[in-house]
Amino acid sequence: MDSGAQQLNISYRPTAGESHRERVFLQGPHTRTHELRQIIRVAWEMLHGLEELCFEQTSDRHVLGPALHWSARILSIISTFLVVLLFVGERFEISRITAREWVGLFLFPLGVIVGFAAAWWKEGAGGAIAIGSLLAFYLLYGLLINGRINQGWAFVVFASPGFLFLLSWLWSRFQRRPALRT
Repeated sequence: MDSGAQQLNISYRPTAGESHRERVFLQGPHTRTHELRQIIRVAWEMLHGLEELCFEQTSDRHVLGPALHWSARILSIISTFLVVLLFVGERFEISRITAREWVGLFLFPLGVIVGFAAAWWKEGAGGAIAIGSLLAFYLLYGLLINGRINQGWAFVVFASPGFLFLLSWLWSRFQRRPALRT
């Protein structure tokens, strides 16, 4: 037992219903290898749970499809609003923007926002435009023009509805496929 637990007079007492894994987990720090295996096992169980949620039918409708569809739409509105707010909040002097910066502005935020708008009509195409613009921003503007690909994580967060649009499109295509009989 560690010194902190000894000072607080806390000790672990397993109950009769606990499994061996729970007892080992609750006993305290383990090796990094053990912790990595634990993380992988928990992630696998989470994916299994998500799979059960996705394929559980409630009144002939899946829960995941509409959730992806509407979360992508709502987050695209929020993301677009925040990006526009950032540009309006700062003094945006067009005359001081260099040609390099115009390339970056064309790809992000303009290309991403155009992708969001197109995704309201065609989810797959709009999501591809948004994510393609983000990738081009990192590769063209970041790597080729600025010499480094790391432009920060905020751009990925603002473009994340594009990923959701693509997932929603893939999910809807998956749902339309006839089930295979074995």
